[in-house]
Amino acid sequence: VKLAKRKIDELDRMKAEALADLKDKMSGKLRTIKSNVSSFAKDTIKKFGKVGAAGALMIGGLAVKSGLSESIDMEGYKTQLVTAVKDTEKAGKLMSDAVKFANKTPFETGQVVEATAKMEMYGMSSQKWLTDIADMAGATNKDINQATEAMVDASVGEWERLKEFGIRKDQVMAESAKKYGEDVVFNAKGQMMDQAKAMDVLQDMMQSKYK
Repeated sequence: VKLAKRKIDELDRMKAEALADLKDKMSGKLRTIKSNVSSFAKDTIKKFGKVGAAGALMIGGLAVKSGLSESIDMEGYKTQLVTAVKDTEKAGKLMSDAVKFANKTPFETGQVVEATAKMEMYGMSSQKWLTDIADMAGATNKDINQATEAMVDASVGEWERLKEFGIRKDQVMAESAKKYGEDVVFNAKGQMMDQAKAMDVLQDMMQSKYK
C-alpha cells in the first residue's frame, strides 16, 4: 500500500511539473502574440490618431483573424487552380500573376485569386480575360467575382447576368452578325453556334466599352 501511495505521489508530481512546463511555454507564446498585437495597435493609433487603444486592439485581432482566413482561402484557390490546369507549376505561375495584378488594382488579392481560379475551372483563360473582366467590374462598381461569374455564364450561352454590366445578348448578336455574317455565331433562334467567335466579339465589346 505504501509503495502504491509513493507511486501515486510521484505521478502527481510529474503531472504537476509537466503542466507547469506547458504553462510556461504557452505563456511565452501568448506574450509574443500580445506584444505583436500591441505593436500593431500602437502603429494604428499613430496612423489614425482618434482610434482608442481598445479599438486598435480590436483591429489588431481582426487583422490576425483575417490574415489566417485569407491564408486558408489562398490554399483552397491554389488547389482549384492545380485541379483546373492539371499542372502545379502553371498553377503557381497563375497565382503569382493574380497577386501581382491585384497589387496594381483596387481589388483585394483574395478576390482576384478567386476570380482567376473560377475562370480556369470553367475553361476560360485568366491570362486572356482577367484584365478585361477587372475593367468591367471597376467601370460598373461591382465585385470582380460577380463579373467573372457573368462571363462564365455567357461562355455557356447564359446572358442574363451580363445585363447588370450593361451588355445585352441582342447587342452581342448584332455585333457578331456584323463581324462574321448572319447565322454564323448565332442562329435565327438566338442559339449560340460558335462559342469561340461569340466570346471574341464579347471581348471586343468589353474593351471598347470599359477599357
